[in-house]
Amino acid sequence: MDDGGQSATHALLLRLVKIGESTDHTRRTVAIADLACDTALLDAFTDARLLTRERDSVTITHEALIRAWPRMRDWIEEDRASNLLRQKLEEAALAWDLDDRDPALLWRGNRIGTARALMPRGKAESTLNDRERDFLEACLRVEHEEQAARRRSTRRLNQLVAALSALVLVLASTVAIVVVAGQRADEARIRAAAQEAALRTGVLLKDDPVTAVELAHAAHRVAPTPATRDALLSAFAAFGRLQLNGVGPQFGTGQYFAVADNGEVMINNFEDDVELWHPEADRLVPDARFRPAPGSSNLKFVNGSVAIFSSWSTTEVWNISDLAAPRLRATLPLNMEMGGVSADGGVVVGYDGGTVPPEEDYTPIVAWDLSGSAGPRRIAVPCDHGFADVHPGGRLLAIACQQGDHVSSVGLWSVTEAATLKPVATISFGESARYQIGFSDEGGFLLGVAPENGRARVWDVRDPERPRPWGEVAFRGRPSSFSFTDDDHVLILPDNRNEVQFWRVDSAAPPELLNSIKPGFVMADPVVRRPRFDDYVVAVGHEVRRIDLDVDRVITRICAEPSLRLTGDEWREYLPGVDERPVCP
Repeated sequence: MDDGGQSATHALLLRLVKIGESTDHTRRTVAIADLACDTALLDAFTDARLLTRERDSVTITHEALIRAWPRMRDWIEEDRASNLLRQKLEEAALAWDLDDRDPALLWRGNRIGTARALMPRGKAESTLNDRERDFLEACLRVEHEEQAARRRSTRRLNQLVAALSALVLVLASTVAIVVVAGQRADEARIRAAAQEAALRTGVLLKDDPVTAVELAHAAHRVAPTPATRDALLSAFAAFGRLQLNGVGPQFGTGQYFAVADNGEVMINNFEDDVELWHPEADRLVPDARFRPAPGSSNLKFVNGSVAIFSSWSTTEVWNISDLAAPRLRATLPLNMEMGGVSADGGVVVGYDGGTVPPEEDYTPIVAWDLSGSAGPRRIAVPCDHGFADVHPGGRLLAIACQQGDHVSSVGLWSVTEAATLKPVATISFGESARYQIGFSDEGGFLLGVAPENGRARVWDVRDPERPRPWGEVAFRGRPSSFSFTDDDHVLILPDNRNEVQFWRVDSAAPPELLNSIKPGFVMADPVVRRPRFDDYVVAVGHEVRRIDLDVDRVITRICAEPSLRLTGDEWREYLPGVDERPVCP
């Protein structure tokens, strides 16, 4: 490693160490945005497992790197005063930034003089991040202004002698301001500690969700900020699994969940049977068991009344409106990848899973009408490739036809009694992109989502002959699925970064990001709202996870479990410098 690389490594590792007053040095978690280092260097140390990187933060993997590596000890000790000063400068700059850069928190007097002597401009430029450089420059600027003010005061001293009585009152006010500034500095320091604790919950989510919940709860109670709120909701989602009839799920290989869009849950077990369950607030209660065709693998659950299974050569449509007596409604002669199903199962649309060339991005569209007494009737569609969905009411299809590698519009088609399509309206995307489409949970809205472009569009189709734009969202990440709720107009976008975004999309106001949580698990299936419990659930492999966005309710649930509390040692480790306090009433 050349001199420049060693210097960058020196600066990066020292920033990830909490330097003690004696020899008690520990690692700490730092937001990646606060590291003044090259991304390639950070990736190299992460790949070498010397650093652990979790989404927006990074930490040293093992404490042993600090205690046992001679070069690290030398770096800490060779300029100990400067390192301690740099650490205090970092904490002061963070507190100042979190308090809207309050001038009262800037260094003055001897502290800024020492900082200027020990950290000359050339060194600061290479080791400090933008926030810390802004802090130092603000300190120097205020010092210069105060020195200029003092010089002016000296020249005018004789003129101010007559105003001594007024000056006494000013001094009394100044004392009060200093007291208030001290209080605000303490509050900013506590907020900074809570912010760092919230970042550390992301590291704990996968391997220790219990401690993650305890830490996120304590951080939010100490400093209830948007960052600690999102950390609390994320940790609770990682912790909150629905129990199977009061016990945790214990399954064999091959079982997985599918969640209906009304919150009902189905389990496909390893014996090829299907078990139906209905949810309570925290658990699932069994209803019935049945067996589809052997080898069924693709399962689609629609609002608690229809279940669909695809084997290698057939697709079965089951009526499960009576959970105690499910029955087979129809068998289709192909392996069908599901796109959408009407609420009563009368119309099915999807893709022919048995005829897809490996190089195709869009699969052949197929649609069936099951409403007649003569059996399933195939519906001729206007194009071979693209995306399609069916309205919950069953008599309206949305089809976006592929043009090259993209689509530029979506057509609305009514399904006639003769199982043919009649054009209703055409909606233009205004651009050619890789749009996916789908109706909202009650069918009043149509969504077009372009994952590569980071854009989601919503149209009001309550009058399908006159669709109108409803709203547009520019999101981050790449959604793995999407859904939209008719009653409160919330767009739900889980993505491939283990994050789920909740957007309110209303035609009368700009889109609003309500919540963004990172529960630490991949969400390939849609996140489903449960109106009865005012929360959300999502199928994650062999489990069903619960997502609750009501902070007060989450806190109440945590406080109802006396075991969910940080120990004294954990408090001092994760919230150093913050007095331990009760986190529940």
